[in-house]
Amino acid sequence: MAPNMEPGIYTLTVEVPGFRKIVRENVELLVNSTVRVDMELQPGAVSETINVVAELPALQTDHADTGRD
Repeated sequence: MAPNMEPGIYTLTVEVPGFRKIVRENVELLVNSTVRVDMELQPGAVSETINVVAELPALQTDHADTGRD
């Protein structure tokens, strides 16, 4: 609810993290009136970055033995 708003033409914007931004233009508010504007939130693009850094243990490639006695 937004009481005591001046009559006029409004643009409504809804932004919620994780959802797409919604914009409704040309919403007309008249004197002594109630305006209902339904806005359905749609999941937005979720991006996640995972960086994996690994180093291989040094292999001894000059001998064929397995290290067992």
